[in-house]
Amino acid sequence: MVKKILILLLVILLISNFSLAATPELINQNEGKEICDYLIKETTEYLKYEIPSFLPYKNEVMNAYTKSGQLVGHLELENRKVKSYNCEEAINPTYNITIENKQTITDILESNSSLKEFDNKLNNKEIKIRGTTVSKELKGFFTKISLKIVNLFV
Repeated sequence: MVKKILILLLVILLISNFSLAATPELINQNEGKEICDYLIKETTEYLKYEIPSFLPYKNEVMNAYTKSGQLVGHLELENRKVKSYNCEEAINPTYNITIENKQTITDILESNSSLKEFDNKLNNKEIKIRGTTVSKELKGFFTKISLKIVNLFV
């Protein structure tokens, strides 16, 4: 169940504003699309789950990007459930997420402790969550604190 929750959170974060880090000469021009396709393939079964209450996301629109600025896609939450989720950019997002690379996602999905791995990726800045307002930025801060607390008991 924890892995399912983490995968759903990861999808949310990716669609919010994930960026991938790569040197200009190594950037795959289709990396954003590849990551989105990978996420859709690997996480579709988890979309029926509700975002856990310890995470401060209820009604949000998130765009995800690679570090090179390529669009990964978007995720829209309504009452802690996924309303829409695809490889297109949403208008007026509440969060932008950046992701280091596809391996960042794979590491989380394949981890025995997905919550801890996700927390590590946030701490190592392989995943960045940026709110579009000050209050949304605070939610990102509370996400990090919440993950630390939950990981003490997992």
